[in-house]
Amino acid sequence: MAEAMIPTVSQVSGWQLDTLDTQASTWKQQAATLKTEVDGFYTAVGNSADYLVGKFGNGMRDKGLTVRDQGYQTVGSLEAASTAITIGSPGMRFAQQTVKQTLTTLTAEGYLWGEDGTVTLSLSQTANALSDKDKDSATVKLAALQHQADQ
Repeated sequence: MAEAMIPTVSQVSGWQLDTLDTQASTWKQQAATLKTEVDGFYTAVGNSADYLVGKFGNGMRDKGLTVRDQGYQTVGSLEAASTAITIGSPGMRFAQQTVKQTLTTLTAEGYLWGEDGTVTLSLSQTANALSDKDKDSATVKLAALQHQADQ
């Protein structure tokens, strides 16, 4: 089984979800149009029994059935993809918004962040905490900053 790929912070921040939603809508419309066209084609082929007869007519109608079935498979795939995007989009928007808000907060507080989502103390935070003349207080400040980064 393939290992799940976890997107990086930059990838999540860069998701173009409006474009993805537009694609889902386009696929849904294309599925409806294709289904109408496939149905029309199949009806026309089916109505040929009066003037296309024999092996040729039967072979053409059999091929028409195959084309219709394959067309319906494509319609089903387009509809499934559109539905998957439509269902998944709100969760992806929430994830993206959460990542962006978290990055804004982290950056404002002076933390550094990694592409894998890790948060570390910046040199200025470390220097500021260690500048306290009371070593115990400096240690507590540093531990509190590290705890916050870990959270």
